[in-house]
Amino acid sequence: MPPSSSYTSSYHSPPSHHGQHRRHRNSTSSSSSVYSSPVASTPYYSNHAANIDDLDDAAIRSRAPNCSVCDAPAKNQCGCELASLIVAVEESEQKIMGAVWDDIRRWVTSRAQSSIHNQFHSLSSQRRSAFSAHIAARRHSLSTYDLDALHHQLQRDIDSDWRACVQQYPEVLDHYYGIITDAVRNGRGVGEIIHGGSERTSSRGDRRGGGDGGGRRMRVVYE
Repeated sequence: MPPSSSYTSSYHSPPSHHGQHRRHRNSTSSSSSVYSSPVASTPYYSNHAANIDDLDDAAIRSRAPNCSVCDAPAKNQCGCELASLIVAVEESEQKIMGAVWDDIRRWVTSRAQSSIHNQFHSLSSQRRSAFSAHIAARRHSLSTYDLDALHHQLQRDIDSDWRACVQQYPEVLDHYYGIITDAVRNGRGVGEIIHGGSERTSSRGDRRGGGDGGGRRMRVVYE
């Protein structure tokens, strides 16, 4: 049995490689500190910073304002601003272009009335002349009853001519509105057409006088 002093000293004395383990831990901690704190000038860090800058620039470029009416995000694509724009356009047209539309409508209506009335007076004049000639040729042979019947027939013919003329208003209106449209498309001024003529109309758009020179007010049949 070995001496107690030697057994005790060999049991309690630390192994000789204990200091080596301590040095190994120290070296491991120092190496880990190197890897956990990369240098700012390394290629990985610079590329990462560049990617962040690109993302920031893209976000700035794609930034759109919210709706000015309901404050909804732009991605919602609400229709508030479009509806407001339509109302604003209509109000502006009414305020600025209302007088122009009235002038165009008055000019077209006046010309259409004049055309229809002239056509009717041409037809009615022919019928009156034919009626007068027929009465003059048979004056002595016509009875009062026959004369009344001829007058009624003349009235029916005149009414038929007037009805046929009035039914031509859509085509006549299209004709004069087409003149305005062609003038606008060809760069001519609408005022030159509307105010350039020598015809004068009243504030109601009625033509004074007619094709027969009677000087009476013509009936307004379309406004």
